[in-house]
Amino acid sequence: MKLRYQRVSYISTVAAGRQLERMLDYLMDASRNTALNAAGEWRPPVDVFQMDDELTVLIELAGMAEDDIEVVLFDDVLVVKGERKPTIDAERELTYYEAGVRYGEFRVEVFLPLKVEVDRVEASYQNGFLRIGLPRQTSSLQNTVVLDNTHD
Repeated sequence: MKLRYQRVSYISTVAAGRQLERMLDYLMDASRNTALNAAGEWRPPVDVFQMDDELTVLIELAGMAEDDIEVVLFDDVLVVKGERKPTIDAERELTYYEAGVRYGEFRVEVFLPLKVEVDRVEASYQNGFLRIGLPRQTSSLQNTVVLDNTHD
């Protein structure tokens, strides 16, 4: 799993407009858990909750290898992306009677409601669930640390 933090020092008008559009799409799309976005990416089920001084993001990613998941933190936006590949032999012709499992590229964007300590962010993947712990920032100073924990 790749965990990366990038600090964005400025946001252009176009990028700010896109971010606002994504936020509005997220709020207005009642079927966002299974719908495909404009890029053809699906969105897995996500829980975001706070316990004590830590924000937790829990994402259901059953059937994936840890190396196929990328986690990126941009200031106040957490992005998780990757690709779930089919486990069925694609060479054979299949007759589906029900098809509810999404395959292909996925993307999750979580707009963080609070500032976090980027050097203490932890991610683990177990039993098909990705759990990301984001400790709440306690100091009044902004973090300026750039964290690049890319694991190959």
